[in-house]
Amino acid sequence: MFDRGLWTVDYRDGVYVVHVAEGRFEDESPISRSLMQHHGGLLYLPGTQGLRPDPKRLGWHRSSVFVGSR
Repeated sequence: MFDRGLWTVDYRDGVYVVHVAEGRFEDESPISRSLMQHHGGLLYLPGTQGLRPDPKRLGWHRSSVFVGSR
């Protein structure tokens, strides 16, 4: 779903926030937890700084791939 632009991550002031493209997909889950429940939530990150997503690449994803409102 990330590759299709249905959700993305915004990095600001050292915080990674999840954004979901509302109304762009059927939001059903076998575990009764919808993707929309994560909208506006924080992304859980690995403790190792080198394994965290690159903010520049996340910015590219948000502006070039994400299909929701920016």
